[in-house]
Amino acid sequence: MFFYLTNGWLPYDGSPLPIAFYILIAVGFVCSLIFYFTTQASKPPRFILLFALCGFLVAIGWINFISNVLIDLLGLIGLMWGIPDAYLGLTILAWGNSVGDTITNASVAKRGLAKMAITGCFAG
Repeated sequence: MFFYLTNGWLPYDGSPLPIAFYILIAVGFVCSLIFYFTTQASKPPRFILLFALCGFLVAIGWINFISNVLIDLLGLIGLMWGIPDAYLGLTILAWGNSVGDTITNASVAKRGLAKMAITGCFAG
C-alpha cells in the first residue's frame, strides 16, 4: 500500500479507488494481526528476516519518493528563475550526488585507510 501511495497510482480526480487498493489494505491488515499475535516484546520475532526485507523495501520506497519530490522542487525553482535544466543538472544535482561520497571518503581516510579513500574518489 505504501508503494501504491508514493508512486502516484491513486486517482486524484474523484474517481473510485481501484480494487487492488482495497485488497492491499485487507492483506496488510491481516498480516499486521498475524505479526501482532505471533510476536512478543521480550523476544525477537520469528520472521525477523521478513521484517528486515520489508524494512529495506520501504526504505527504498521512501528514498525514491523523497528524491522525486526534491527533483521536482528543483525543477520548479529552475522554472521560476529561468534556469535551464542542463545548468541545474551540472551544478546543484551533481553537487548533491557527490556529497555522500565526499563524507564517506573523508571518514574512511580519518580511520587510516587513505588508499581506500582515494580509490573511492576515483570510483565516484
